[in-house]
Amino acid sequence: MSTAPRRRTRLGFGEFVPHDEAVEFARWVFLEEVARLYPDVLADLRTRTADDLADWAQAWNLNDPWILEFAEATRRTWTEYPSVGNYWSDRDQPGEIAAIQRRPTPPVYYPELQSRGQYLEAHQAYLDECERLASRAGTRPPRKDPTHFEWLIHYQVGHESYAALSMKDSSITSPRTMSGRCKSLASFIGLTRRPARQRSSTAKAQK
Repeated sequence: MSTAPRRRTRLGFGEFVPHDEAVEFARWVFLEEVARLYPDVLADLRTRTADDLADWAQAWNLNDPWILEFAEATRRTWTEYPSVGNYWSDRDQPGEIAAIQRRPTPPVYYPELQSRGQYLEAHQAYLDECERLASRAGTRPPRKDPTHFEWLIHYQVGHESYAALSMKDSSITSPRTMSGRCKSLASFIGLTRRPARQRSSTAKAQK
């Protein structure tokens, strides 16, 4: 396997993002990867009614409230637009995103009164002040190895063990290391990991 550094997924769009926005971004990446790696998850959701949504969540180890909110929004989309394919729909109210309440005034360039260098110095100070204010509400967007999403999903939804997963990747030296990586990502997105010795209920999910 190549030892080249893996690309890392940037969890946000801007230079600074609030923590909650980064988490929301990561949750969406997680669900998109679930749909890619285990398309039966959405196929099964499509056959469910509101009354047995909890059974669907239990079958796929996707029990956390935020996942159920996405599932409910997705079902509503299918009800209203039956021709839509098996894709996740975003939650109706993902929450408020913090923003800078007071922004500095950008400098204006007067070439008849100042040199280009003077203006660029003022413009750099403006950028620095914008970033200083933004950093109060958020941090640099964290970056996550997309492979960690795959590992966590194979463990959570596919019922693969940490030992089996660690044998598939030469960069992981032990099951404990694999467990640690998955635990870190699960904690970040608010995913309750399944018990390590849980038996697969996928067969029941496809009844």
